Amino acid sequence: MEEGKTNKIKFERRCPGIGEFLAYTSVVVVACAVIVPLELKYGYSSRVFNSFHMQSTNDDSVLHTLINILGLFKKPAAQQPSTGKRIFTKEEIRQYSGEVEGKPIYLAYLGKVYDVTTGKQHYGKDGAYHFFAGKDASRAYVSGQFNDEGLIDDISGLPAGQYSGLKGWTDTFENKYPFVGKLEGFFYDSNGNEKEGIAIYRQGLIEASKFEAEEKDDEKKFPGCNSRYTPQTGHEIWCSTNSGAVDRDWTGYPRKFFKPGRTNFRCACVPKALLSDPRFKEFDGCPTDSVKCKLVQ
Repeated sequence: MEEGKTNKIKFERRCPGIGEFLAYTSVVVVACAVIVPLELKYGYSSRVFNSFHMQSTNDDSVLHTLINILGLFKKPAAQQPSTGKRIFTKEEIRQYSGEVEGKPIYLAYLGKVYDVTTGKQHYGKDGAYHFFAGKDASRAYVSGQFNDEGLIDDISGLPAGQYSGLKGWTDTFENKYPFVGKLEGFFYDSNGNEKEGIAIYRQGLIEASKFEAEEKDDEKKFPGCNSRYTPQTGHEIWCSTNSGAVDRDWTGYPRKFFKPGRTNFRCACVPKALLSDPRFKEFDGCPTDSVKCKLVQ
């Protein structure tokens, strides 16, 4: 045959006769009676179709169409159980404070809840750190304020150096106790999403890193004093060319060293050229030009 005639024959379609129509109808009815129950119970249609490597074509699409129709009746896939951890409210976590014998002991730290039951000797009702159980008291871990005002989760406004202390406790809990969920509060919302508290913590770590670098630099510039106490001589401080474990070619004078924004101080050996710096104050009873003095009690 010529090429043009071949194409014409290939794409011609004809209406089926009554006999063919009845035959197709019988196939559909029987298939529905057999396949639909199996499909609804086991989802067999796709496996049957694939096992015979059936391919639909333009000229033979009855079974393919049937399978597609049956797919409408397929049971939806079972929903996978959530792998997320529980979100606790403050009322819920109070139930795990160690007051009830036999119940787990939970505490929250930076919004994460840990099962500290194995540390019952510390966090149980007779433990020294029982006040941490059943709540998030993150601020108190570094502030040392163990009353109602201090046992809170709000860590904003802490001195820069204390945020690195928070990080140390994080490592302790993560390495020692099972994580069981999150606490709705300063760090996470009711869906477990991060809140401003997490951003404050991360920024605090950045500031702490800068603070520690400045501290190390200050310790080299202004080394610590030597110190000694005896009942006979009292409390003495003095500077030398290796005091503060810093070897140098100058001695310095003992002074109170105050960091900006802080009320506490340390004893530092200060070069003569920097004695007028407002961060340095003389010790009471200590001569201005003396490298050694006895502290007034």
